[in-house]
Amino acid sequence: MNRAVIIGAGAGGLTCGLLLALSGFRVVVLERNGQPGGLMRSYRRAGFDCPVGIHYLGALDKGQPLRRLLDAFGVTERIPLERMGVSGPVDRYHIGEFRFDLPSGLDAFGHALESAFPKEARAVAQIMADLRSAWSRMENLGFLFDAERDLGALKSHSADKEFESLGCSPDLARTLAVSTAWFGVPWRSCPVSFLYMALASYLASSWRLGCSGARFAEVLGKRLLELGGEIVCGDPAVAIGVEAGAAAHVRCASGRVVRAPVVVAAVHPQRMLDLLPEGAVKPSYANRIRGLESTGSAVCLQAAVPADVHPGLPHNILSWPPPFDERGIRFLQLRPEPERSAGLLTVLKYGWWSDWDGFERGETGYREAKERMAAELTAEAEALMGPLPGLEVLDLYTPLTIHRWVDSPHGSAYGVMRSVQQRFQAALLNRTPVKGLFAAGQSVLAPGILGTALGSTQTAILIAGKQAVAKTLGIGEKGYGLNA
Repeated sequence: MNRAVIIGAGAGGLTCGLLLALSGFRVVVLERNGQPGGLMRSYRRAGFDCPVGIHYLGALDKGQPLRRLLDAFGVTERIPLERMGVSGPVDRYHIGEFRFDLPSGLDAFGHALESAFPKEARAVAQIMADLRSAWSRMENLGFLFDAERDLGALKSHSADKEFESLGCSPDLARTLAVSTAWFGVPWRSCPVSFLYMALASYLASSWRLGCSGARFAEVLGKRLLELGGEIVCGDPAVAIGVEAGAAAHVRCASGRVVRAPVVVAAVHPQRMLDLLPEGAVKPSYANRIRGLESTGSAVCLQAAVPADVHPGLPHNILSWPPPFDERGIRFLQLRPEPERSAGLLTVLKYGWWSDWDGFERGETGYREAKERMAAELTAEAEALMGPLPGLEVLDLYTPLTIHRWVDSPHGSAYGVMRSVQQRFQAALLNRTPVKGLFAAGQSVLAPGILGTALGSTQTAILIAGKQAVAKTLGIGEKGYGLNA
Protein backbone atom coordinates (compact mmCIF):
# COMPACT_ATOMS: atom_id res chain seq x y z
CA MET A 1 0.00 0.00 0.00
CA ASN A 2 1.21 3.53 -0.81
CA ARG A 3 2.13 5.59 2.26
CA ALA A 4 1.76 9.30 2.91
CA VAL A 5 2.55 11.42 5.94
CA ILE A 6 0.74 14.74 6.37
CA ILE A 7 1.98 17.57 8.58
CA GLY A 8 -0.97 19.42 10.10
CA ALA A 9 -4.46 18.19 11.01
CA GLY A 10 -6.39 21.31 10.06
CA ALA A 11 -9.01 21.43 7.31
CA GLY A 12 -6.34 21.08 4.62
CA GLY A 13 -4.52 18.16 6.20
CA LEU A 14 -7.67 16.21 7.03
CA THR A 15 -9.25 16.83 3.62
CA CYS A 16 -6.12 15.73 1.78
CA GLY A 17 -5.72 12.77 4.13
CA LEU A 18 -9.29 11.58 3.56
CA LEU A 19 -8.96 11.82 -0.23
CA LEU A 20 -5.68 9.90 -0.18
CA ALA A 21 -7.08 7.26 2.18
CA LEU A 22 -10.07 6.80 -0.12
CA SER A 23 -7.59 6.47 -3.01
CA GLY A 24 -5.75 3.58 -1.35
CA PHE A 25 -3.03 5.31 0.67
CA ARG A 26 -1.99 4.50 4.20
CA VAL A 27 -2.08 7.95 5.79
CA VAL A 28 -0.42 9.26 8.96
CA VAL A 29 -1.29 12.82 10.04
CA LEU A 30 0.98 14.66 12.47
CA GLU A 31 -0.52 17.48 14.55
CA ARG A 32 1.47 19.79 16.84
CA ASN A 33 -1.51 20.47 19.12
CA GLY A 34 -3.23 18.07 21.46
CA GLN A 35 -6.30 17.81 19.22
CA PRO A 36 -6.90 17.86 15.46
CA GLY A 37 -8.78 20.65 13.73
CA GLY A 38 -6.56 23.69 13.43
CA LEU A 39 -8.49 26.92 12.91
CA MET A 40 -11.75 25.10 12.19
CA ARG A 41 -11.81 23.81 15.75
CA SER A 42 -13.90 25.73 18.30
CA TYR A 43 -12.98 26.06 21.96
CA ARG A 44 -15.10 26.20 25.12
CA ARG A 45 -15.49 29.09 27.52
CA ALA A 46 -18.05 29.03 30.36
CA GLY A 47 -19.88 26.23 28.58
CA PHE A 48 -20.07 28.00 25.21
CA ASP A 49 -18.47 26.63 22.04
CA CYS A 50 -16.60 29.63 20.63
CA PRO A 51 -15.91 29.48 16.87
CA VAL A 52 -12.53 30.33 15.40
CA GLY A 53 -12.48 29.59 11.67
CA ILE A 54 -16.01 28.39 10.94
CA HIS A 55 -18.67 31.05 11.32
CA TYR A 56 -20.69 29.96 8.32
CA LEU A 57 -20.16 27.88 5.19
CA GLY A 58 -21.01 28.15 1.49
CA ALA A 59 -21.73 25.71 -1.34
CA LEU A 60 -23.17 22.96 0.85
CA ASP A 61 -26.43 22.21 -0.93
CA LYS A 62 -26.86 18.86 -2.65
CA GLY A 63 -24.53 18.60 -5.64
CA GLN A 64 -22.50 21.68 -4.66
CA PRO A 65 -18.71 21.48 -4.19
CA LEU A 66 -18.35 21.31 -0.41
CA ARG A 67 -21.32 18.96 -0.09
CA ARG A 68 -19.82 16.69 -2.75
CA LEU A 69 -16.63 16.43 -0.76
CA LEU A 70 -18.45 15.66 2.50
CA ASP A 71 -20.60 13.11 0.67
CA ALA A 72 -17.48 11.49 -0.79
CA PHE A 73 -15.98 11.29 2.69
CA GLY A 74 -19.17 9.69 3.98
CA VAL A 75 -19.67 12.23 6.78
CA THR A 76 -22.54 14.47 5.66
CA GLU A 77 -25.12 12.81 7.87
CA ARG A 78 -22.84 13.12 10.89
CA ILE A 79 -22.63 16.93 10.70
CA PRO A 80 -25.75 18.88 11.76
CA LEU A 81 -26.32 21.86 9.44
CA GLU A 82 -28.67 24.84 9.51
CA ARG A 83 -29.49 26.60 6.26
CA MET A 84 -29.35 30.39 6.30
CA GLY A 85 -31.40 32.85 4.28
CA VAL A 86 -34.62 30.83 4.37
CA SER A 87 -36.86 33.63 5.67
CA GLY A 88 -34.56 36.62 5.52
CA PRO A 89 -31.05 37.70 4.53
CA VAL A 90 -27.87 35.72 4.99
CA ASP A 91 -25.88 38.86 5.77
CA ARG A 92 -26.89 42.43 6.60
CA TYR A 93 -24.39 45.01 5.39
CA HIS A 94 -23.84 48.34 7.16
CA ILE A 95 -21.54 50.23 4.77
CA GLY A 96 -21.30 53.75 6.12
CA GLU A 97 -24.87 55.03 5.92
CA PHE A 98 -25.80 52.53 3.19
CA ARG A 99 -27.69 49.31 4.02
CA PHE A 100 -27.96 46.13 1.96
CA ASP A 101 -29.37 42.69 2.72
CA LEU A 102 -27.52 39.81 1.07
CA PRO A 103 -30.10 37.16 0.10
CA SER A 104 -29.63 33.48 -0.63
CA GLY A 105 -29.40 32.59 -4.32
CA LEU A 106 -27.77 34.15 -7.36
CA ASP A 107 -31.08 35.17 -8.89
CA ALA A 108 -32.24 36.77 -5.65
CA PHE A 109 -28.94 38.63 -5.40
CA GLY A 110 -29.35 39.97 -8.94
CA HIS A 111 -32.85 41.24 -8.10
CA ALA A 112 -31.57 42.82 -4.87
CA LEU A 113 -28.84 44.67 -6.76
CA GLU A 114 -31.30 45.85 -9.41
CA SER A 115 -33.60 47.16 -6.69
CA ALA A 116 -30.84 48.88 -4.71
CA PHE A 117 -29.08 50.35 -7.76
CA PRO A 118 -31.77 51.00 -10.42
CA LYS A 119 -29.57 53.48 -12.31
CA GLU A 120 -26.75 50.95 -12.73
CA ALA A 121 -28.53 48.21 -14.64
CA ARG A 122 -25.74 47.74 -17.17
CA ALA A 123 -23.08 47.28 -14.50
CA VAL A 124 -25.31 44.95 -12.50
CA ALA A 125 -25.98 42.81 -15.58
CA GLN A 126 -22.25 42.36 -16.23
CA ILE A 127 -21.56 41.64 -12.55
CA MET A 128 -24.22 38.94 -12.49
CA ALA A 129 -22.90 37.39 -15.71
CA ASP A 130 -19.43 37.19 -14.18
CA LEU A 131 -20.78 35.78 -10.92
CA ARG A 132 -22.67 33.05 -12.77
CA SER A 133 -19.56 32.26 -14.80
CA ALA A 134 -17.53 32.01 -11.60
CA TRP A 135 -20.09 29.69 -10.04
CA SER A 136 -20.20 27.51 -13.16
CA ARG A 137 -16.42 27.14 -12.99
CA MET A 138 -16.59 26.08 -9.36
CA GLU A 139 -19.75 24.02 -9.41
CA ASN A 140 -18.58 21.27 -11.73
CA LEU A 141 -15.12 21.00 -10.07
CA GLY A 142 -13.51 20.75 -13.50
CA PHE A 143 -10.97 23.46 -12.74
CA LEU A 144 -9.41 21.24 -10.08
CA PHE A 145 -8.26 18.84 -12.78
CA ASP A 146 -6.67 21.45 -15.05
CA ALA A 147 -5.55 24.28 -12.81
CA GLU A 148 -2.98 25.76 -15.20
CA ARG A 149 -5.45 26.20 -18.05
CA ASP A 150 -8.13 27.55 -15.73
CA LEU A 151 -5.80 30.12 -14.18
CA GLY A 152 -5.17 31.57 -17.63
CA ALA A 153 -8.90 32.05 -18.19
CA LEU A 154 -9.49 34.11 -15.04
CA LYS A 155 -9.62 37.88 -14.91
CA SER A 156 -6.42 38.92 -13.16
CA HIS A 157 -7.02 42.60 -12.50
CA SER A 158 -8.17 43.95 -9.15
CA ALA A 159 -11.74 44.32 -7.99
CA ASP A 160 -11.54 48.10 -7.79
CA LYS A 161 -10.29 48.30 -11.41
CA GLU A 162 -13.19 46.09 -12.51
CA PHE A 163 -15.76 48.19 -10.70
CA GLU A 164 -14.20 51.38 -12.05
CA SER A 165 -14.36 50.06 -15.61
CA LEU A 166 -18.05 49.23 -15.13
CA GLY A 167 -18.77 52.70 -13.80
CA CYS A 168 -20.01 51.38 -10.46
CA SER A 169 -21.07 53.87 -7.83
CA PRO A 170 -19.10 53.77 -4.56
CA ASP A 171 -22.01 52.07 -2.78
CA LEU A 172 -22.29 49.32 -5.42
CA ALA A 173 -18.53 48.74 -5.45
CA ARG A 174 -18.37 48.48 -1.66
CA THR A 175 -21.40 46.19 -1.54
CA LEU A 176 -19.44 43.73 -3.65
CA ALA A 177 -16.07 44.41 -2.05
CA VAL A 178 -17.16 43.82 1.56
CA SER A 179 -16.98 40.07 0.89
CA THR A 180 -13.18 40.32 0.77
CA ALA A 181 -13.45 40.19 4.57
CA TRP A 182 -13.89 36.43 4.14
CA PHE A 183 -10.34 35.90 2.88
CA GLY A 184 -8.20 38.78 4.06
CA VAL A 185 -7.25 40.47 0.79
CA PRO A 186 -7.72 44.26 0.53
CA TRP A 187 -10.25 44.87 -2.20
CA ARG A 188 -7.98 47.25 -4.08
CA SER A 189 -5.53 44.38 -4.65
CA CYS A 190 -7.97 41.44 -4.71
CA PRO A 191 -8.33 39.72 -8.12
CA VAL A 192 -11.93 40.24 -9.17
CA SER A 193 -12.28 36.58 -10.20
CA PHE A 194 -11.27 35.54 -6.69
CA LEU A 195 -13.87 37.84 -5.17
CA TYR A 196 -16.59 36.56 -7.51
CA MET A 197 -15.81 32.90 -6.80
CA ALA A 198 -15.95 33.45 -3.04
CA LEU A 199 -19.16 35.49 -3.21
CA ALA A 200 -20.83 33.01 -5.57
CA SER A 201 -20.16 30.12 -3.20
CA TYR A 202 -22.10 31.81 -0.39
CA LEU A 203 -24.87 32.95 -2.71
CA ALA A 204 -25.28 29.37 -3.97
CA SER A 205 -26.15 28.34 -0.41
CA SER A 206 -25.11 29.47 3.06
CA TRP A 207 -25.11 27.35 6.20
CA ARG A 208 -24.28 27.39 9.87
CA LEU A 209 -23.04 24.38 11.73
CA GLY A 210 -25.64 22.86 14.01
CA CYS A 211 -22.76 21.63 16.16
CA SER A 212 -19.44 22.96 17.37
CA GLY A 213 -16.42 23.41 15.14
CA ALA A 214 -14.67 20.92 17.41
CA ARG A 215 -17.26 18.28 16.57
CA PHE A 216 -16.90 19.03 12.85
CA ALA A 217 -13.14 18.46 13.12
CA GLU A 218 -13.64 15.31 15.17
CA VAL A 219 -16.03 13.86 12.59
CA LEU A 220 -13.42 14.29 9.86
CA GLY A 221 -10.69 12.87 12.08
CA LYS A 222 -12.77 9.86 13.10
CA ARG A 223 -13.58 9.11 9.48
CA LEU A 224 -9.88 9.11 8.62
CA LEU A 225 -9.28 6.59 11.41
CA GLU A 226 -12.11 4.41 10.07
CA LEU A 227 -10.35 4.38 6.70
CA GLY A 228 -7.19 3.02 8.29
CA GLY A 229 -5.40 6.32 8.82
CA GLU A 230 -3.57 7.47 11.92
CA ILE A 231 -3.54 10.87 13.65
CA VAL A 232 -0.66 11.64 16.00
CA CYS A 233 -1.32 14.70 18.20
CA GLY A 234 0.96 16.62 20.53
CA ASP A 235 4.16 15.66 18.70
CA PRO A 236 5.09 18.41 16.23
CA ALA A 237 7.09 17.74 13.09
CA VAL A 238 10.57 19.25 13.33
CA ALA A 239 12.21 18.07 10.11
CA ILE A 240 11.39 16.69 6.68
CA GLY A 241 13.99 14.17 5.62
CA VAL A 242 15.19 14.35 2.00
CA GLU A 243 17.19 11.52 0.43
CA ALA A 244 18.53 11.63 -3.13
CA GLY A 245 16.37 14.68 -3.86
CA ALA A 246 13.14 13.06 -2.68
CA ALA A 247 11.08 13.32 0.48
CA ALA A 248 11.70 10.24 2.61
CA HIS A 249 10.48 10.80 6.16
CA VAL A 250 9.30 13.26 8.81
CA ARG A 251 10.97 13.52 12.21
CA CYS A 252 8.93 14.63 15.22
CA ALA A 253 9.96 16.44 18.40
CA SER A 254 9.79 13.18 20.35
CA GLY A 255 12.30 11.54 18.02
CA ARG A 256 9.62 9.53 16.21
CA VAL A 257 10.42 9.09 12.52
CA VAL A 258 7.60 8.41 10.08
CA ARG A 259 8.86 7.14 6.75
CA ALA A 260 6.84 7.60 3.56
CA PRO A 261 7.60 8.44 -0.08
CA VAL A 262 4.89 11.12 -0.01
CA VAL A 263 4.99 14.02 2.44
CA VAL A 264 2.27 16.69 2.49
CA ALA A 265 2.94 19.90 4.41
CA ALA A 266 -0.50 21.24 5.32
CA VAL A 267 1.09 24.27 6.97
CA HIS A 268 2.12 27.70 5.77
CA PRO A 269 4.66 27.29 2.90
CA GLN A 270 7.23 29.32 4.80
CA ARG A 271 6.98 26.90 7.71
CA MET A 272 7.47 24.04 5.27
CA LEU A 273 10.79 25.60 4.24
CA ASP A 274 11.84 25.71 7.90
CA LEU A 275 11.46 21.92 8.08
CA LEU A 276 13.63 21.17 5.05
CA PRO A 277 17.37 20.51 5.29
CA GLU A 278 19.72 23.16 3.97
CA GLY A 279 20.16 22.86 0.21
CA ALA A 280 17.01 20.78 -0.36
CA VAL A 281 15.61 23.48 -2.65
CA LYS A 282 17.31 26.08 -4.82
CA PRO A 283 17.79 29.56 -3.34
CA SER A 284 15.52 31.04 -6.04
CA TYR A 285 12.61 28.84 -4.90
CA ALA A 286 13.27 29.51 -1.22
CA ASN A 287 13.48 33.25 -1.85
CA ARG A 288 10.18 33.19 -3.77
CA ILE A 289 8.40 31.47 -0.90
CA ARG A 290 10.07 33.60 1.77
CA GLY A 291 9.11 36.73 -0.15
CA LEU A 292 5.39 35.96 -0.30
CA GLU A 293 3.26 38.38 1.70
CA SER A 294 0.73 36.78 4.02
CA THR A 295 -2.62 38.20 5.04
CA GLY A 296 -3.19 40.01 8.29
CA SER A 297 -4.43 38.28 11.38
CA ALA A 298 -7.63 38.61 13.41
CA VAL A 299 -8.96 39.77 16.74
CA CYS A 300 -12.17 38.20 17.97
CA LEU A 301 -14.47 38.91 20.91
CA GLN A 302 -16.62 36.09 22.28
CA ALA A 303 -19.36 37.17 24.70
CA ALA A 304 -22.57 35.86 26.27
CA VAL A 305 -25.68 38.03 25.80
CA PRO A 306 -28.77 37.32 27.95
CA ALA A 307 -31.61 35.93 25.84
CA ASP A 308 -34.11 38.38 27.35
CA VAL A 309 -31.88 41.24 26.16
CA HIS A 310 -31.51 39.96 22.60
CA PRO A 311 -33.00 36.75 21.16
CA GLY A 312 -30.21 36.28 18.62
CA LEU A 313 -29.94 36.89 14.88
CA PRO A 314 -30.64 34.44 12.03
CA HIS A 315 -28.24 36.45 9.85
CA ASN A 316 -24.74 37.88 10.18
CA ILE A 317 -23.84 41.58 10.22
CA LEU A 318 -20.91 43.01 8.27
CA SER A 319 -20.11 46.58 9.22
CA TRP A 320 -17.76 48.78 7.18
CA PRO A 321 -17.52 52.41 8.34
CA PRO A 322 -15.52 55.14 6.59
CA PRO A 323 -12.74 55.45 5.47
CA PHE A 324 -13.54 52.03 3.97
CA ASP A 325 -10.18 50.29 4.28
CA GLU A 326 -9.90 46.64 5.26
CA ARG A 327 -8.99 47.50 8.86
CA GLY A 328 -12.49 48.82 9.43
CA ILE A 329 -14.57 45.76 8.50
CA ARG A 330 -16.33 44.01 11.37
CA PHE A 331 -18.16 40.68 11.32
CA LEU A 332 -20.85 40.14 13.95
CA GLN A 333 -22.85 37.06 14.75
CA LEU A 334 -25.26 36.53 17.65
CA ARG A 335 -26.35 32.92 17.75
CA PRO A 336 -29.06 31.79 20.16
CA GLU A 337 -28.23 28.90 22.45
CA PRO A 338 -31.54 27.03 22.90
CA GLU A 339 -30.31 25.18 25.97
CA ARG A 340 -29.05 28.34 27.66
CA SER A 341 -30.47 31.63 28.86
CA ALA A 342 -27.92 33.52 26.77
CA GLY A 343 -26.70 33.63 23.18
CA LEU A 344 -23.12 33.74 21.91
CA LEU A 345 -21.96 37.02 20.40
CA THR A 346 -18.93 36.88 18.11
CA VAL A 347 -17.32 40.12 16.89
CA LEU A 348 -14.43 39.60 14.49
CA LYS A 349 -12.10 42.20 13.02
CA TYR A 350 -8.77 42.28 11.25
CA GLY A 351 -5.79 42.20 13.58
CA TRP A 352 -2.21 43.21 12.96
CA TRP A 353 0.90 41.63 14.40
CA SER A 354 2.53 45.01 14.90
CA ASP A 355 -0.23 45.96 17.37
CA TRP A 356 0.46 42.93 19.60
CA ASP A 357 4.02 41.69 19.11
CA GLY A 358 5.34 43.76 22.01
CA PHE A 359 3.33 41.67 24.45
CA GLU A 360 3.85 38.26 25.99
CA ARG A 361 0.74 36.13 26.36
CA GLY A 362 -0.42 36.12 29.97
CA GLU A 363 1.38 39.27 31.12
CA THR A 364 -0.53 42.14 32.73
CA GLY A 365 -0.06 44.51 29.80
CA TYR A 366 -1.44 41.94 27.37
CA ARG A 367 -4.51 41.31 29.55
CA GLU A 368 -5.15 45.04 29.82
CA ALA A 369 -4.83 45.51 26.04
CA LYS A 370 -7.31 42.69 25.51
CA GLU A 371 -9.73 44.28 27.98
CA ARG A 372 -9.56 47.59 26.11
CA MET A 373 -10.16 45.85 22.80
CA ALA A 374 -13.09 43.87 24.24
CA ALA A 375 -14.67 47.13 25.44
CA GLU A 376 -14.16 48.70 22.00
CA LEU A 377 -15.75 45.76 20.16
CA THR A 378 -18.61 45.61 22.65
CA ALA A 379 -19.35 49.30 22.02
CA GLU A 380 -19.32 48.69 18.27
CA ALA A 381 -21.75 45.78 18.66
CA GLU A 382 -24.10 47.94 20.72
CA ALA A 383 -23.96 50.71 18.12
CA LEU A 384 -25.28 48.21 15.57
CA MET A 385 -27.62 46.12 17.71
CA GLY A 386 -28.70 48.41 20.54
CA PRO A 387 -27.80 48.24 24.24
CA LEU A 388 -26.67 44.83 25.50
CA PRO A 389 -26.94 45.02 29.30
CA GLY A 390 -25.67 41.97 31.10
CA LEU A 391 -23.17 41.12 28.36
CA GLU A 392 -20.41 38.92 29.74
CA VAL A 393 -17.04 38.79 27.96
CA LEU A 394 -15.95 35.17 27.63
CA ASP A 395 -12.73 35.56 25.69
CA LEU A 396 -10.81 37.67 23.22
CA TYR A 397 -8.19 36.11 20.97
CA THR A 398 -5.48 37.99 19.11
CA PRO A 399 -2.77 37.43 16.48
CA LEU A 400 -0.59 35.99 19.25
CA THR A 401 -3.25 33.34 19.90
CA ILE A 402 -3.46 32.34 16.24
CA HIS A 403 0.31 32.24 15.89
CA ARG A 404 0.60 29.96 18.93
CA TRP A 405 -2.17 27.64 17.73
CA VAL A 406 -1.27 27.13 14.05
CA ASP A 407 2.27 28.57 13.87
CA SER A 408 1.42 30.89 10.98
CA PRO A 409 3.84 33.76 10.30
CA HIS A 410 2.80 36.82 12.32
CA GLY A 411 -0.45 35.06 13.20
CA SER A 412 -1.73 35.24 9.61
CA ALA A 413 -5.35 34.13 9.64
CA TYR A 414 -5.73 33.42 5.91
CA GLY A 415 -2.31 32.27 4.74
CA VAL A 416 -0.59 33.59 1.63
CA MET A 417 -2.24 36.74 0.33
CA ARG A 418 -3.96 36.10 -3.01
CA SER A 419 -3.41 39.61 -4.36
CA VAL A 420 -2.99 40.69 -7.98
CA GLN A 421 0.62 41.53 -7.14
CA GLN A 422 1.27 37.91 -6.08
CA ARG A 423 -0.98 36.13 -8.55
CA PHE A 424 1.76 34.21 -10.32
CA GLN A 425 4.16 33.88 -7.38
CA ALA A 426 1.38 32.28 -5.34
CA ALA A 427 0.05 30.04 -8.12
CA LEU A 428 0.38 26.27 -7.85
CA LEU A 429 1.98 26.32 -4.42
CA ASN A 430 0.98 22.70 -3.85
CA ARG A 431 3.92 21.57 -6.01
CA THR A 432 7.49 21.76 -4.72
CA PRO A 433 10.89 21.05 -6.30
CA VAL A 434 11.42 18.13 -3.92
CA LYS A 435 10.12 14.87 -5.36
CA GLY A 436 7.30 13.47 -3.24
CA LEU A 437 6.86 16.69 -1.23
CA PHE A 438 3.60 18.58 -1.66
CA ALA A 439 1.78 21.41 0.12
CA ALA A 440 -1.85 21.63 1.17
CA GLY A 441 -3.99 23.90 3.33
CA GLN A 442 -5.47 27.34 2.87
CA SER A 443 -2.35 28.85 1.28
CA VAL A 444 -2.27 26.66 -1.83
CA LEU A 445 -5.49 27.89 -3.48
CA ALA A 446 -7.77 29.91 -1.23
CA PRO A 447 -8.67 30.31 2.46
CA GLY A 448 -11.91 29.32 4.14
CA ILE A 449 -13.18 25.77 4.50
CA LEU A 450 -14.24 25.53 0.85
CA GLY A 451 -11.08 27.13 -0.56
CA THR A 452 -8.89 25.01 1.68
CA ALA A 453 -10.74 21.81 0.79
CA LEU A 454 -10.55 22.53 -2.94
CA GLY A 455 -6.84 23.34 -2.74
CA SER A 456 -6.18 20.12 -0.87
CA THR A 457 -8.21 18.25 -3.47
CA GLN A 458 -5.82 19.59 -6.10
CA THR A 459 -2.93 18.29 -4.03
CA ALA A 460 -4.56 14.86 -3.76
CA ILE A 461 -4.96 14.83 -7.54
CA LEU A 462 -1.22 15.48 -7.97
CA ILE A 463 -0.43 12.57 -5.63
CA ALA A 464 -3.08 9.94 -6.38
CA GLY A 465 -3.89 10.91 -9.97
CA LYS A 466 -6.91 12.37 -11.70
CA GLN A 467 -8.69 9.07 -12.19
CA ALA A 468 -8.53 8.02 -8.54
CA VAL A 469 -9.77 11.33 -7.14
CA ALA A 470 -12.44 11.71 -9.81
CA LYS A 471 -13.74 8.27 -8.90
CA THR A 472 -13.81 9.19 -5.21
CA LEU A 473 -15.79 12.34 -6.00
CA GLY A 474 -18.15 10.51 -8.33
CA ILE A 475 -17.01 12.51 -11.35
CA GLY A 476 -17.02 11.00 -14.82
CA GLU A 477 -14.26 11.60 -17.33
CA LYS A 478 -16.28 13.54 -19.89
CA GLY A 479 -15.69 17.25 -19.68
CA TYR A 480 -13.03 17.15 -16.97
CA GLY A 481 -9.90 16.78 -19.03
CA LEU A 482 -9.21 13.35 -17.57
CA ASN A 483 -8.30 11.88 -20.93
CA ALA A 484 -5.81 14.66 -21.68
